[in-house]
Amino acid sequence: MSGTKSWPVSARRTDRTRVAVIGVGGWGINHVRVLVREPRCEVVALVDPDPAAIARACELVPSARSVEPDAVSATPASMP
Repeated sequence: MSGTKSWPVSARRTDRTRVAVIGVGGWGINHVRVLVREPRCEVVALVDPDPAAIARACELVPSARSVEPDAVSATPASMP
């Protein structure tokens, strides 16, 4: 097929899904706990406006990049 490209086998990513967890306080820390035990996942980034929440999550995933956002847009877990 002309115009299509494929990655050489040596350049392909691993079979692990790279995951960023946005919101690692409250329920989010539980997502982190589950994902770090999942062999098909690699937690690569942790995002939360609360530095204490980031610190707790980084203890579980020291290799992840921590990000403290300037702003957060979120949908509430439940609507009134």
